[in-house]
Amino acid sequence: MVSTSCKKDKKETKSSEKKVLTFQFISVTPAVTATINEATKSIVADFPVGTNVANMITGIGISDKATINPASGVAQNFTNPINYTVTAEDGSTVVYTATVTIGGASPLDPQTLSGSMSTNQTLVNRSAGIDYIIDGTFTISGNALLTIEPGVKILFTGVDGGITVKQNAGLKMVGTAADPIIFSGPINNPNIGSWYGFEINSNRADNEFSYVQFINGGSNDIYSVINLWGDAKLKISNCTISGSLGNGVGLDGASKLTTFTGNTIEKCLKNPVYAYSFESIMAINATNIFTNNTLNFIHIPGNTGIEYDATMNALSIPYYFEGGLSFNIALTIQEGTTLAFGSSTYLSVNDGGKIIANGTPTKRITFTGYSKDPGYWNCIWIETSLACKFENCDIEYGGKNTNYGALYIYDTPLITLTNNTFKFSTSYGASRMDNTNTGITAIGNTFNNCVSGNVYNRNVASISANF
Repeated sequence: MVSTSCKKDKKETKSSEKKVLTFQFISVTPAVTATINEATKSIVADFPVGTNVANMITGIGISDKATINPASGVAQNFTNPINYTVTAEDGSTVVYTATVTIGGASPLDPQTLSGSMSTNQTLVNRSAGIDYIIDGTFTISGNALLTIEPGVKILFTGVDGGITVKQNAGLKMVGTAADPIIFSGPINNPNIGSWYGFEINSNRADNEFSYVQFINGGSNDIYSVINLWGDAKLKISNCTISGSLGNGVGLDGASKLTTFTGNTIEKCLKNPVYAYSFESIMAINATNIFTNNTLNFIHIPGNTGIEYDATMNALSIPYYFEGGLSFNIALTIQEGTTLAFGSSTYLSVNDGGKIIANGTPTKRITFTGYSKDPGYWNCIWIETSLACKFENCDIEYGGKNTNYGALYIYDTPLITLTNNTFKFSTSYGASRMDNTNTGITAIGNTFNNCVSGNVYNRNVASISANF
């Protein structure tokens, strides 16, 4: 009897090895062997002063079954660093950066910046762990523009470290998602507040921060990592501010964010944004992320006004109007917006102005107190002849002034109130001066925990269950 057996072939595992093992410059005599740093994937060789590095032939040893591009034995121009991609048999890749220096200057040694500049300058990506070190405050003055390229990493030496942009100067920092620009503090101080921040005094159109990371700045708890003064203007997009003893972004005077999209502000011990005017921060929209900040709201500390028709964008966090809000323009509030008010303050719609607050059943608009205590703030004061509208809104924790309730409708305005809730007022839910009630359209409104009653008509001193 003849017996046979079958053996199942094993599937061969492809190699994932992809290292540069040796790297030589063979077009010079004797050949120069470069230093390979496997941890940083960097390759460095130094040549004497006067060496022409524009046509250098390499001899490269790599892992078995791997390939490399550019190929070994092919002349390359090493005036600037060259990226070599090693591909393993299994298709995985790794990139090494090969750099040639002249006369012993190591590309891994960062350049130090201090003092000021008054002519245009560009900080290039030197492919080092840290490209530049700034000692103290570096000032951009005159009409100079400082441009910082993608991938640049800058370290500040201490808590006074920062960059100041004077009135006529400019700062343009545009990285990419793959190569962000990074600012951080001293290597031996990984704590929040290890460096100061940026002061922008310029309103130039080329002031722009995009794909920039600001790590552990904000050493002064009164100020911010990014500070705008006077009439400064700045575009900020796709940036990260992580860590501050104060705020993330601060705006003073007539300064303004002209773009603010796709940013993340986190781990600030105060506010993510602190602005003295609502108009300064109207560009902030729902694409931004605000998380793990101690006071997680957009803080407007004074009694702010609005000079031209505006839309208040819905955000993931509240606006906090510490001193109140008043205007005589048209303000539209997006669905899902929350407005918090400081103690004893008003939202005043004055003659010539109007407010349109159209929420939805699932994205209601909330007018509330900074502290969730009944009667914490005063009321929404409507004193205009233009048509106003509140729909699917919650008006809560107001009514501090016992004469007006949480919503005060003065004289004979045109106002539509639909599916709103008035609650936790220490006086009335609402009050009105219009004895005829002809200008008020009210449907589906409810009242909860309004101490003095639902609706008070001041002309006839009567309380009713609804409008």
